[in-house]
Amino acid sequence: MRSPSQSEYSAEIRRADADGQVFIIEMGASELMAFVGNLELALRHPANTGPSSKIAAKTRDRLIEMLRERYPVLAATIEAGKDPKFDC
Repeated sequence: MRSPSQSEYSAEIRRADADGQVFIIEMGASELMAFVGNLELALRHPANTGPSSKIAAKTRDRLIEMLRERYPVLAATIEAGKDPKFDC
C-alpha cells in the first residue's frame, strides 16, 4: 500500500468530520494508562507544538474528566502526568 498524500489525508479528515464520524476505541484500564503515558511523552516533546498537540491535550483532559468520578486515582495519575515534577 502506498502512503497517502497530504491532500488525500486532509480531504478524508474533512469528510469524516463532516459526516460526524465518531471513533470508539474499547480498551481496559492498563491499556488506557499505557496509551495516555505515551501520549504524555509525545505532548512533552519540545517540537510538538502544532495543532495536533492541542487536540491530543484536549483528548487527554477529556479522559481525565471521564474518569474523575468513578476512578479518581486514575484521573489523578493522568493529571499528575501533566507536571514533570511527578516524573519517576
